[in-house]
Amino acid sequence: MRSCCLLIALVLLPAASHAADIASCMRALDGDSIIVEVQGHTLNVRLLGIDAPEHGQEWGEQAKAYTQRWCEGGPITLEYDLERTDRYHRTLAYAWRGSDFLNEDVVRSGLALSVYYSPNGKHLSRLKEAEAQAKTDRAGFWSGGGLAETPRKWRQEHRRE
Repeated sequence: MRSCCLLIALVLLPAASHAADIASCMRALDGDSIIVEVQGHTLNVRLLGIDAPEHGQEWGEQAKAYTQRWCEGGPITLEYDLERTDRYHRTLAYAWRGSDFLNEDVVRSGLALSVYYSPNGKHLSRLKEAEAQAKTDRAGFWSGGGLAETPRKWRQEHRRE
C-alpha cells in the first residue's frame, strides 16, 4: 500500500508542480483565444470557462479587440485546470496579470458567455458571477438583451466545409 501511494505521488508531482506558466501574449485570435510564447515555444491558448462571439458574428470584433488590448499589457500567467489541451491540441488555460483575470474581464465586459467544459471548472462560479453582473450592468452584448445566438450555435451553423 505504501509503495502504491508513493508511486501515485511521484506520477502526480510533475503535474502539480507545473500548474502555471509565465507567458508573453503575442496576439488575440478572437475573444477567447490567444497566441502566447512560453519558454521559447509558441502556444495557441483557448481561454477556459468562456465562449466569445466568433469572427463574423455580432460582437465578435469587439471581443477580439478587448482581448487584444488586454494581451498588450505585458507578461501574463497561464493557470491550468484538470485538462491542459483540447481535441484541437490547443492549450487550455486561465490568463492572469497580477490579480487581473482575463477570462473574467471579458465576461464582465459583456463580450463572452461563461461556459463549463467538463472537467475544467476551477473558476466556474466566479465566471458565472461575472456574467450575472454583466447582464445587470447591461454591458457589451447585454445592452441589447444578449446575443441572437450563442457562439456555439453560431459555429455549428457556420462550419467550414
